[in-house]
Amino acid sequence: MPAHEEQMSGGRAPGRALPRALLLAMMCSTVLVAESPPAAAFELFGIKLWGSSSDEDADIVDPLRYAVTINAPDADKDLVK
Repeated sequence: MPAHEEQMSGGRAPGRALPRALLLAMMCSTVLVAESPPAAAFELFGIKLWGSSSDEDADIVDPLRYAVTINAPDADKDLVK
């Protein structure tokens, strides 16, 4: 009767540790899922995969046009137009 004596003296009952650990893990995971913020991965680099963005109707007030000139004096002669 040593198992019975351990159980009565405050030890753990055999076979109860795994169900209690699983219950604790389920409770912790439920709390983590309930408190998680909405996923921001669906709005990556300004592209919104689902839903609509409120910035779609925004007008570009003063667009600027520009031209670029690249000077490369040591460039290969075959690359010049």
